[in-house]
Amino acid sequence: MRWEAVIVGQPVSLNDSIRMGTLAVQRKGQPVLRADGSPKVITRPVKTEQAKQYQSDAQLILQSAKPSRFKPTGQLRVTFDIVLGHDMDSDNIVKPLCDALKRAIAYDDVHFLPCVKSKVAGDAHPYVLMTIEEVYP
Repeated sequence: MRWEAVIVGQPVSLNDSIRMGTLAVQRKGQPVLRADGSPKVITRPVKTEQAKQYQSDAQLILQSAKPSRFKPTGQLRVTFDIVLGHDMDSDNIVKPLCDALKRAIAYDDVHFLPCVKSKVAGDAHPYVLMTIEEVYP
C-alpha cells in the first residue's frame, strides 16, 4: 500500500528546534535527591516549543491522511519531496517528520527507510510531501 501526506509550512531548523535544558532526574516517578536534599538534575538537549508544535501538526496531518486499512508489518519506504522558503539541511527535516509518522501510525521508526527525492528552496509556500509505501521482501 502507498499513501501520501502534505505537511504545509517551513520545517523548523535544527538551530531553532533544540535547546539545552535542565531536567529533574526521576526513578519510578519520584525525584532523585542529592545528599543535601535538593533534586538531582541533568543538562540535556530538549525540543523547543516551535519544534514540538511543528511535529505535533505533522502528526495530525499524517493521522488524517493514513488509510484506515494501513497496518504495516515490515519496512516502510518514506520519501520526501521538499519545497522550502529558505534552504536548510535535509536531515534536519527528515528526523522530526519520521518521529511524527512514528506517532501517527504507532509503528517503530526503526522500520523506516527514509529518502529525500527532491529539495528546492525559495518558494513562497513551503511544504513537504511525504510518500509512505510498504516494502515487501
